[in-house]
Amino acid sequence: MIADTAARWMMLAVGMLATVGLVDAATGRNWDLVAVFGAIVVLGLVAALRLPSRRRSIRIRGDLAQWLVLRAADGDEPVGRIADRAVAAYRCGLAGERESS
Repeated sequence: MIADTAARWMMLAVGMLATVGLVDAATGRNWDLVAVFGAIVVLGLVAALRLPSRRRSIRIRGDLAQWLVLRAADGDEPVGRIADRAVAAYRCGLAGERESS
């Protein structure tokens, strides 16, 4: 999640700097630079908006939380990875799909 946040801030910083260049090029009537900086602004904002956002948190039952913690400790894996696999298996069961190995 830290990398996503840092990348989002970097894209926004690039967009802001390109906006300054866009305004400067427009006041100087340099239309080629206006087009270049305009494209950078648009692409930077689109890239920043398309980055994945944070996960929504959900409440789970206490026994399931305990199971996740024990399972993570047994397998030496992060709790989040165990939870992701459990949710994926549950979704496969709901959809009637076969779980990939």
